Amino acid sequence: MSTTWAQTASEITRSALEHMGVIDGVQTPSAEDSAVCLRALNGLLKELPTLGYHWPEYRQDVAVTWVSGATVTLPTDFYGFPLMKRSDGKVLREITPAEWAGMDTATRAQTGVPEAFFRSGTTATLWPIPTVAPGLTLNYQSIINDATGAAQPDIPQSWHNALGYGVAAESWLKFSVPADVGQMIEIKWGVKLKQLLAHAAPDGPIEFSVAD
Repeated sequence: MSTTWAQTASEITRSALEHMGVIDGVQTPSAEDSAVCLRALNGLLKELPTLGYHWPEYRQDVAVTWVSGATVTLPTDFYGFPLMKRSDGKVLREITPAEWAGMDTATRAQTGVPEAFFRSGTTATLWPIPTVAPGLTLNYQSIINDATGAAQPDIPQSWHNALGYGVAAESWLKFSVPADVGQMIEIKWGVKLKQLLAHAAPDGPIEFSVAD
């Protein structure tokens, strides 16, 4: 029994062109049409976290190098949801922008064992400022890798079939696709996206209390 079925980026873009009626099942897509759909695929992959998909490629215990000073550079594939730890297992608290803006210069300049960090762009500022290497590691959600023609997209197998509809929904206005067909594609993609996002949500107990 095989369980390895998947689609490459080229196969997904071909599916999108078939859904739109640009090609049939035997025609070869043009390089220009494939390029349009590949751009749409990569754009869609990068937007998935904003649509509610927050669990792709969660990196764990990635070393963060400290040399000197207050700042460290975050990994190049960092997207969000950081959990930073010291070598002794202590989890550093993330300082909010409002809290950081309220700190005066003297407070920010304090030295010691870091207990928190403020994230800005590609760097994190440690507080207090360490005087010796704290041995930092980081857990985080990474950016989804760019899709390339012959490779499978950096996303679970269960998404591969649906992405053809997603790419078609992103691209149909760029082709001579009738509006009713384009709208049907968008509806199909919307249904599949809703199902996949619900499946991707982590399981866990729901707890609540009633106020007096």
